Amino acid sequence: MTQNVELQKSQKSAIIKSDESFSQKNIEPQTIIINENSKVSQLIIIHEGEIGIIDPSIKSYLMVLPVKNFIPSFSQIFSNYAYPLKIVTTKNSIVSAFPVSIKSGIQNIILGKLNIGIIALQSLQFETQVYFNILKKLEEFYKKINIYNINLSIGYYKIQKKLFDELNDTKKVEDENLNIIRDFIKLYTEENQIPKYVNKNWFHQNQFHVNPHTDVDIDELNFEKEFLKKLLTLPVEIQQTILKTNLSILEDIARKYLHLQNEILKLISIYQNHIQDNIKILQNGHHSLLEKYDLLLSLYEKNEIEYNEDEFFEIYEYITEDYDSVAQMYQKTFYKKLPSSAHIQKFQEKLNAKKQQQEQIVVQQDYDSKLDEFKGSAKKIMDFCKIPQDEQSKVLTSLNQLKKLKTPLESDSEIRKLKRPVIETFWKAYVNAFLQYKKNRGNVPKYITLFLLYGFFDDEFLETQQIFELSEFIDNTNPLDPDFSILNSVEWLNLIYEKKELPSISELGETYFDFLKQNHQEYSKAKKLEDIPIDIDTQEQRVIYEVKNFFNTNTRLVSGSPLTFFPVLTKFHFTSPKISELFVTKEKLSSQLLELLKIDFSAFYREMVLNDENLKIFKEFIMVNVYPHMILLPVAGSKSMMWQDLEDPRKKDTRARLVFPILNTGDLFQMVIEAVGAFRWEILRTILGHDYNNIGMPSLTSEYLDYVQFYHKNRDLSEEQKEKIKEDFKNFRDDRQKFVHDYTLWIKYESQGILKLNKVVRNIFYRYIPFSREIRSFLQNQPAYAEIHNRFRNIRTKKLTELENRWRKYGTKDTWPKVLKNTYEYFSS
Repeated sequence: MTQNVELQKSQKSAIIKSDESFSQKNIEPQTIIINENSKVSQLIIIHEGEIGIIDPSIKSYLMVLPVKNFIPSFSQIFSNYAYPLKIVTTKNSIVSAFPVSIKSGIQNIILGKLNIGIIALQSLQFETQVYFNILKKLEEFYKKINIYNINLSIGYYKIQKKLFDELNDTKKVEDENLNIIRDFIKLYTEENQIPKYVNKNWFHQNQFHVNPHTDVDIDELNFEKEFLKKLLTLPVEIQQTILKTNLSILEDIARKYLHLQNEILKLISIYQNHIQDNIKILQNGHHSLLEKYDLLLSLYEKNEIEYNEDEFFEIYEYITEDYDSVAQMYQKTFYKKLPSSAHIQKFQEKLNAKKQQQEQIVVQQDYDSKLDEFKGSAKKIMDFCKIPQDEQSKVLTSLNQLKKLKTPLESDSEIRKLKRPVIETFWKAYVNAFLQYKKNRGNVPKYITLFLLYGFFDDEFLETQQIFELSEFIDNTNPLDPDFSILNSVEWLNLIYEKKELPSISELGETYFDFLKQNHQEYSKAKKLEDIPIDIDTQEQRVIYEVKNFFNTNTRLVSGSPLTFFPVLTKFHFTSPKISELFVTKEKLSSQLLELLKIDFSAFYREMVLNDENLKIFKEFIMVNVYPHMILLPVAGSKSMMWQDLEDPRKKDTRARLVFPILNTGDLFQMVIEAVGAFRWEILRTILGHDYNNIGMPSLTSEYLDYVQFYHKNRDLSEEQKEKIKEDFKNFRDDRQKFVHDYTLWIKYESQGILKLNKVVRNIFYRYIPFSREIRSFLQNQPAYAEIHNRFRNIRTKKLTELENRWRKYGTKDTWPKVLKNTYEYFSS
């Protein structure tokens, strides 16, 4: 159909003149029924046929559809403005046309025939829905090409990072597309992190795009359309009765539709302009993205730029593969082909040549004998975990269908439907696999170990080399600080199973104890977990609860793409050619935490009241350092999660629970910063209770929330700063996100003397999130820090004097108990 209706530029179209009058005339294809930018002054009835709606600005169809007893652009008869589109016949059609004028009244416009009035009402609703469908198509294509352009911009930025480092935020260059790429990167990095490695799988997962700015509320328009539709779903007899009673209602409805349609047409025009801009950015002119990549390829082949070869050609694979996808969607949207690109053809030829070269020089390793046990792993895992055969059949059917897709990591409703039974069985099998692992004291097949540690489930979703790397990898490292608690999924579940740790809270904040009481009403009045019999609070029950409420939820969150999440490990999850580069070892994670603690030494300290009968110390406030559990979940991902600030809110010395993916596709240091920032916020909310936002009791949270609420009245902020804060805050869902964003800037930039925060936030953070002594010494003479440093030093000196005077009764500093010494050292740091 697409080929049949593509516009023929050489063919001169016939046109129905605005003063013509005829009845049920056979009209040839490509006859213009309503011309572009003309005033509609005819009642046109298409009794039977097919029409195309054309955007004259790009000479393309927006929609082609068969119609019967249809009056196009009836509402435009009541407009004082020209109709912006063009409507033509695309097949032989039977048409009637009658000149009309709004001056002659609604009775004459419908030729005095009530049945034409009814056809007009039906046409108004049908045409409006067509406009909505056009808008949806344009919106989807705009999103497609904008995501593609942003991904190409990210790839270009990574390869040419030195070029962008030389450009400041405001300096404009002659190459306008370079400015656009820089703007894309700025918008992306405000909310996301560009990973260390990118490949086509990462690009396919990245769905970031920029929404066009418009003052049209599409939801309101949709509501208006549906409201009018309800009126027109009344039986025809009732509609006729209404029109007989008061024919002017037809004109009122037509004018309502006129406003509605014009607003939709305005949006259509906006999306069209943005689409054309994106096409221009992609492939028009010497500075287009494809032209830039062509130049990069030439420079790379001449060894004039250095870049990781695997990643470099992965980017080009994405460019060529997804250009075809963009072109196909363009053809479905506009009924014509996207102009072919010589650059894409060149890229494809280079990629084909490279693959042939690799096949000639790469010696294939024989993994078959080593990897035999992993073949058919999905079936083997489900058999081992005693999953019923009928359930297995459903899962295997879904897996086979998912393998036929370009990638299972998409949010399409049909793909989500395919993934649903797999996800349900995956976690059921996970519980059974762990319980079997415990029963057999770890003596289980290798594919079960990989399942528990990494989410390995179906060997056909991975390359042979990737399975080999997974099977060979063993983390023999230890945390760099022995006080750190870094655990993989098996080690964590083992603590839960052995009742050394309580199961985690649920997504709704429900504790395991609450869960047991709700599900066993006979113990609803139990005061503590120990009151629940062990035949109810079983080891198995604890594992089931933890997997359901902690693993299931957090693997989705730390994956970085909750909407496209799939727990089964696939090659589409990886952003590096080698999985070994993505493994998060205990040593690697602990090194990143130590890096943060060199800056924010007080991150895990909290104030507690000491009452110790043995030491004869009562009601003394001390500072206690409690490192969190850092749990590596069986998933590939780019995010971290602060799941629980305390194991028990009543016990302030219990560990927090921070969660990370065991295969890291993001920036690990950034993930540590975000998890610790969220912890800092939540621990104060828990400890301070209702006073966490009480400015009468100064604290990090109360002062920061006061800033968030009243920044627009703060005299220490300029109008420009207030406007920037207002715009920045739009990017965050809640106050915690705002805080974590500023905490990130504090750790990554302010600690180096690079000013990223405003004066108000800097003052709050310097007092409550002090840098280490070494960093403070470095910053103290800088104008932005001098005053707040002196104030901080005076407060700390006063605090130390108070402690010395108060604790004289416990002896000298040398003879103080360790808990008091630690507190004094904290305030001396």
